[in-house]
Formats: sequence, C-alpha cells, structure tokens
Amino acid sequence: MKPIEQISWSFWRGIAGSVLLVTVAIFVWLAPRGFEYTDESFYLLSLTSWREISSSPTLFGVVLGGPFELLGQSIVVFRLAGMFALLCSSAYMARAALRFAAAGRRSAEPGLDGFVVLVVMGTAMQFYTVFGVLRVPSYNLLALCALMFATGAMLGLSAAQRAGEAYFLRAVIYGVALGLCAAGKVSTALLGSLLHLVYFGLLLRGPRPVAIGKAAIGAVLGFALVAGAVLVLQPKAAAILSMGLSLSRIVDDRYGPASLVNLLRWDVQRQVSEYWFVPVGLLALAAAQRWWPGRIAAWVYRAVFAACLLASVAAQTSSAWSHLWLLLAALGLLWSFAPAERCSSTTDARGRSVEEASLPFLLMSLPLAFSFGTNGRVLAHCEAAAAPAMLGVCLIAMTAYRQGRMGRGGAALCLLLLALPAVVGQWRLIADLSANYRQRVPLGAQQLEVHVGPAGSRLLVDEATSSAIQSLQVAASKAGFKSGTAVQDFTGDGAGIVFILGGRPLAAAWMSGGYPGAEAAASKLLSGVDKQALANAWLISSEDNPRSIPNWHGILEQRLGQGSHELAATVEIRSPYDWVRDSPGTWRVALWRPARPSPR
Repeated sequence: MKPIEQISWSFWRGIAGSVLLVTVAIFVWLAPRGFEYTDESFYLLSLTSWREISSSPTLFGVVLGGPFELLGQSIVVFRLAGMFALLCSSAYMARAALRFAAAGRRSAEPGLDGFVVLVVMGTAMQFYTVFGVLRVPSYNLLALCALMFATGAMLGLSAAQRAGEAYFLRAVIYGVALGLCAAGKVSTALLGSLLHLVYFGLLLRGPRPVAIGKAAIGAVLGFALVAGAVLVLQPKAAAILSMGLSLSRIVDDRYGPASLVNLLRWDVQRQVSEYWFVPVGLLALAAAQRWWPGRIAAWVYRAVFAACLLASVAAQTSSAWSHLWLLLAALGLLWSFAPAERCSSTTDARGRSVEEASLPFLLMSLPLAFSFGTNGRVLAHCEAAAAPAMLGVCLIAMTAYRQGRMGRGGAALCLLLLALPAVVGQWRLIADLSANYRQRVPLGAQQLEVHVGPAGSRLLVDEATSSAIQSLQVAASKAGFKSGTAVQDFTGDGAGIVFILGGRPLAAAWMSGGYPGAEAAASKLLSGVDKQALANAWLISSEDNPRSIPNWHGILEQRLGQGSHELAATVEIRSPYDWVRDSPGTWRVALWRPARPSPR
C-alpha cells in the first residue's frame, strides 16, 4: 500500500468525484419531495405570473419564467435544472481561477486541477444545505450562479488582457453575467462588481487607458443586452422593481442600508465575543511569524490549516452554521504571514505576485457580496455562497503544497473535508426534521402524490399536506374557482395556497404578513391596483393565521366599498409551520368570490 503522500492526484480526483456524486444522488432522490407554502411558493408564483405582477423586489421571474414554461412548469425538472446550473457555474469559476493562477508556471500535476474543480462543485451544493427544502431556482440561485460566472469571466478577461485574445468579447460576457446577477439581486451585482473592479485594477500594469476603455465598453454593452431583453419581455420592469423594493422597506425596515450595516456589525460582534480565542490565537501566531521568521515550522502551518478546516466542518455538519468568517479569517491571516515563493516580477512584500496574494481574498469576500441585503443573519446566509470562498481556500492550500509546507495527502484530505458538509446537509434532509425548513415531516418520509399549480406539477408530500391540498382544491372547485383566475391573498403567507389552486396573484407574488409594516404595505400595494380587477378577483383570508394582514377588511372596503365579495368556502387545514410560539395547529382558510362584476 502506498504512503498517503505518494497517492496520485488522479486518485484524489476520483474520491472527490465520488463525494460529489453521492451529494447529487441524494438531491435527485429528494427532488420530487416536499412542498413549501411560503418562500418556495413565492418563487413558483413569480415564475408562473411574471407577466401579471406589478410589484417584486427582484426580476428573476422575468429571466427564469420562460425556461420554466419550456420545461412544462415541472417543479421537479426545474429543481434539477437549478442544481445543474449551480454546478456548471461553480466549475466554470474554478477552472478560470486555476488557469489564471497558473499563468507563467509549469503545467499542473495530472489530476490536480480536476480535483480542485470537483471539490469546489461539492462545496457549491452547500447552497441547498442552507436553504434546505427551498430548491426551486430563485433570485438567490440566479444571483449566485451569475456572480460565480461573472467572477470566472473577469479572470478570463484579465488573462485575455495578458495574452491579447478575445479581450472585448470576454468583457461583453462579463457584462451579461453581471446583468443576470442584477436581475436576481441588485445588491449582489453592485457589491460583486465593486470587488471585481478593485481586483481588476490591481492587475493593470501601469496606465492602460485603451484596455480599461475596452473592458468598460464591453461590460456596459453586455449589461445593456440583458437590461434590454428584460425590458422587451416586461416593459414595466423598472416600475415593478421600484415598487417591490419600496414595499420591502415598508414591510420590514431591516432592508434599509443603515439597518443592513448594523445587522452585519451586530452579527460580527456577537460571534467575536463568543469565539474571542480564535482571533487572539491567530494574532499570536502572526506575531510569532513576524518577529521570529523561520521559527514557525511547516508542521505548525499544517496543524493550524487542518484545525481550521476540521473545526469549520464539525460546526457545519452539526447544526445551522454561521462560522464561515472564522475559517476565512484564520486562513486569511495565515496566508498573509506565511512565507511564499517568488512568482512574478511584480510581487508583494512577501515575494508573492500581486495576483497570487490577492485572488484568495477576492474569492473569500464574494459570499458577503452575495448575502448583504438579507433581512436575516448575514454571516449565516453567507454559507450558501461558500463555493467562491472555498475556492480561495483551495488556492491557498495548493500554494502551500507547491512550497512544500503541506504534503499531497494532507492537502487532499483537508480539501476533501470542504465537500463533506454538503453531503451531510443533503442526508439530514432525509430524516432530520430540524434541517427541513417549514416542514412538519422530513423530506424522506414524504411519499403521497399530489398535483399542484396551473400545470398540475407532480410532487410527493406527507399525509397532512396531501389532505390540505386536496381539501383546498375540492372546495375551490365546488365554489366555482377556475385555474388562472386572479387571486388576492390576505393570509400573509398564502402564496402556496394560491399556487395550489392554480391561481394568478393580482399584484404581488407574496403579500407578506407578520411584520410591523405589513398593513401599510398592503394598503399601498392595493392602492395601485385597478378597482375592477380587484373587484373581479377572488380573495383568500385566514383570521386565525398569526401572519394574517391586519385590517384587511378595512383596506378592501376603502377601495371597493362594502359587500364587494361574498364567502364561497371555508377549509380547515393543518398549519404548515409555526410562525410564533403557541401558533394554532390548524388554520381556517376562507375563499371569497366577487359579489358583482365591477365596483359601483
């Protein structure tokens, strides 16, 4: 048996491929299972009704609605398509980074690049560990895939600058990727492009006005192509996005710029106070390296590197994890103070090329660009975009391997650990209820067939969800509801009910309740809806749902007067999840039909 250090990279590549294959296999097996009433149903309504809605904080429905229709509005197929896009974009980014980092060096060892690419693809599946059952392609997935593709295109653009090949075309491709990212999440596109611009500026060798001009014109042209296509598909896209962002700030003031900065600051402070020993230990190591150069032996470097990865993986696989910053801070400091080889005539203070020294930091900062703008814990949300950061970790490990500070087997084992959380995350969805977002039964136990949505997409769900879906569909049918009818939901989280019935949201895919500004947002949204359209729409309400829109009767009467709608049916269903402690176990859902065709 060969010593571990003598095992070829081709062997480790096969191991990494096997780990990725297991992760993908579990995802494929779970793809038909589960129906989520809130976030994922919001995605689905955005995809099926992007032509009709007048308010949305994202335009991903305009971009992905067409492909969803081409795939027959099959939820299962579209979930699989999203996974495929995620793997392809992460592989493209990894290949571009490896080619860029290897410029000017001898060819890599056989199997090494393939091993790194497969590891990065495995870490990309961490997206589904963070979002759990939310597997339908959404604004988050579109933004992440486009951000990774844009990063790869930017690195390709930099390489083309050096080689003088297809420079303008690559700039156009970068602009297209950035435009798609903006359609998903504007904040991600803004921060991502800023990070790319800073890094691209570092790569320029002296004043290069022609190169900068070509890159800028090409990127703007590519962005304009996407913007033009979006406006052709949806001429009111700008107004829809503006209204959606405005309502988001009204519903929840945590979406404001100052609040977002504070959320990030509080999250960092909370974790620094809890894990104070990590930065203290790393600063001590850095000081030792600074004052006693050469005294920090290679085995210390290896031990710290392995300990960082082991601690991170252990935290990820045990519970919901927001410690990505610990890993990145640890390895970033280690990278900054470690000895390095000379790779270029343009080097930093430690003899590294500017490209080599700064590329890992660019990649490690991209998760923050992806997550800034969420109304939750930013650092926890960053874990969904772990792939770029883990690529940065891989580049650090590969440099340490080339310099002899890490052996082949040690580096391979450390990097294989990075792909482990995604496997465990998918496995937990099978039987661990705590890993299943807003589900009453783990995905692995959901076996009953139902058909939902305008196209009757087939899914497997648990018994209570199946009963609720069938009860809603039967009651609506008896009351005269037809698929494709406009519906205004007042339950606060009834996007899933609207989709189950095959309805078409009147103004927004999800009028969210349960937040301080929900009533004000609902009033503003409906004030812009045509009276006749509102009068002819069906309504859904639930008085015992804790997220129900407050005073929805008053909002409706203010627009239409009294008696505009009549009760058509009442259905009692099990509540899909608990919004607050002591939430009711069942909801009484009321369906209201128009009492007259138009207002007086």
